[in-house]
Amino acid sequence: MSITDEPSGDFYHGVWIADPFRWLEDLRNPGVIAWSRQQNADFMTFASSNLDVNGFRQTLTELARPAVPSQPIWRGRRYFLTKEASDDRPAELWVGGRDRGEQPVLNTPGFSHLRGKKLTMYQLSLDGSIAALQLADDDTEVSALYILDLLRDRILDGPVGGTRYSPVIWLSKLKRFLYVRTPAGIEQDSGNAVSGRRVYLREPRTPLELDVEVLGAGLSHPSRYSLTVSRDECWIVATHSPGPAAATTVCIARVPDQVQDFHWISVQTPRNAITTVFIGPDGLGYALTDGLHDSCGLYRFDLTKHVGTDRWETIIIGTQHAELRETTFVHDRRRGQDRILATWLANGAHRVTVHALDGAQFDTIPLPGFGTVSGIGVDPLDSSTAWFTYTDPSRPPQVFEYDVSSGALTPHGTTHRERTSLSSKRADAPSRYGNDIPMLLTMGRPTTGTVASPSERRALMSIYGGFGVTSTPHYSPTAIAWIEQGGLYVNVDPRGSGGYGRAWREAGLRVGKAAAVHDIIDVAEWLTQNEMVEPGRISLYGTSNGGLLACAASIQRPDLFSSVTAVAPLTDMLRYDRSAAGMSWRNEYGSSASPADFTALRQYSPYHNVVADVTYPPTLLIAFQQDTRVPAFHAYKLGGKLQSYGARPEDIHVLTLRGGHGARPFDDSLSLLSQVMAFASWADARKTEAVPGDRSSTSEPSKWSSPRPVFNDLRRPSSRRPRR
Repeated sequence: MSITDEPSGDFYHGVWIADPFRWLEDLRNPGVIAWSRQQNADFMTFASSNLDVNGFRQTLTELARPAVPSQPIWRGRRYFLTKEASDDRPAELWVGGRDRGEQPVLNTPGFSHLRGKKLTMYQLSLDGSIAALQLADDDTEVSALYILDLLRDRILDGPVGGTRYSPVIWLSKLKRFLYVRTPAGIEQDSGNAVSGRRVYLREPRTPLELDVEVLGAGLSHPSRYSLTVSRDECWIVATHSPGPAAATTVCIARVPDQVQDFHWISVQTPRNAITTVFIGPDGLGYALTDGLHDSCGLYRFDLTKHVGTDRWETIIIGTQHAELRETTFVHDRRRGQDRILATWLANGAHRVTVHALDGAQFDTIPLPGFGTVSGIGVDPLDSSTAWFTYTDPSRPPQVFEYDVSSGALTPHGTTHRERTSLSSKRADAPSRYGNDIPMLLTMGRPTTGTVASPSERRALMSIYGGFGVTSTPHYSPTAIAWIEQGGLYVNVDPRGSGGYGRAWREAGLRVGKAAAVHDIIDVAEWLTQNEMVEPGRISLYGTSNGGLLACAASIQRPDLFSSVTAVAPLTDMLRYDRSAAGMSWRNEYGSSASPADFTALRQYSPYHNVVADVTYPPTLLIAFQQDTRVPAFHAYKLGGKLQSYGARPEDIHVLTLRGGHGARPFDDSLSLLSQVMAFASWADARKTEAVPGDRSSTSEPSKWSSPRPVFNDLRRPSSRRPRR
């Protein structure tokens, strides 16, 4: 089926914007389904003749196996973890103990009928006797909530719908649980942006209409909550935001003796800041926030008093060179004292320090190398031991046990033999706005014999760059496979990323997102000018927000890149917030309903900046059939326009795969990454075969140039050392 332009579009603030491929938004239309199937068939024909997918799959399989179990979560003498199957089966929840072997939680008569469902999330009561599982029947993230009594092998409640990624707290005193769902009668829009979500107190196995609404009335906009309970089960903390990585509001409540006695107290927190509040072992409130300084800090306050932030006590504060990312309370049995484990991002990698409750530092945990620490956790009823996962470019994720009293750090499980000796370092590229753009460069060490000379090197640039997410050194089979072929692997943190202070994060929001695209371009130019890559031998790879930035950068400067692979990308930024999860991302991107936002969105929106007869780099756009965050039509519309308007339509491919936006089975992940790697490798090889000096691609930036003065007030000295 051929694509034909349709006379469709919209007026935005008096400006007519054509939308010729809007017909591809109707994913249930037989014509769109036929178009998508034909695109898949065309790609498979192309791949069978040009791409070494099987070769990369074999390499990636060797690098990724065996699948590593998740970090254990301890409750008393038992621990829980997830294990990923080495095929297309979903991950399962397992339970083990100090005096028992491991077995699947659902491998019992009372739960066996739940096996085979996709586990999207699980949470545990403080003592581990109750588990809240969110299970889906298909490859989407739309799941139902089940409450399991693990001691009696019975289902207490479920399925409860409308609870996608709901936090759950079991309150043993009330024999009820707090959870979040969409009120009956409100459309869920099939995404994670659920309008008007509420916090309910529920008694198991009762009709939903008997749930007691305890928080959220009057909120009609998208609502995201987190719920935590103190270790003594006396206090509940509820945090609310309109979307991911958006400013939060916090309130607290004592756990009442009677259901009807819930009374919430608002906690005064910094305005327009992301703040997390939790209860310390001393019964005081602790706040982790970036709202009082450019760098994140930990503060203490009295829960029972309405004190302003000017009365908060500073405990730990980040610096220009090290940003505080996470804190965890632990207990030193030998000394009978509580401690704080603080995770920092410093010079591009994590480090963990040990502090007294007054913030005084007296130890640093000796990590294995320059890498990433994630998920520091403790048993809430016995916090004398902490568990975390560590990884770096040469080491697959490995679980470590930290004994607070002795300071001993013990690895658990085995890891793969190191496949390649790798070197990672932070670097900064100058931006057109006077800032430094941080990135992580990973390459083979010269002794391995795998590193090409700088004049021959190619690069795979991996991008996310939004919602406060930061790139840190980690084990990546994709990176190793690329590096072993003489490549350079680059992780870029453009403005909008986390880990480099509040100003850098906020500089990439809304109208600043156009400058984040320019950061990608400026990094590519810097790599070329410094002879780290040959001109035009940079392959872009991004997922979701990273796919948006990759597509936008390649359309503005197609001459810089050998290929683009965008997985579940946003591409139509004028209409992104009208479907699925888009409404909850307005804090990140803005909305075309705003004149200022419209100007910025139009400036970089990939779909709206495709120009006729330009030779765009080979592009692979991958969408997912059950994606409830970024609908497949984003990839379809950009692919259709590039194929119709671009000078080389045969280089533009659209591939639709099964599954949703989030985690996928091991086998599906291997297939996806194998296609990504094979496509980038093919395009790079073709680039080297081109006529030297051929610059058929335009080097002219997009006609919608960004006004520099908007961003000139944000500067990071080039001498600054970069600092989730």
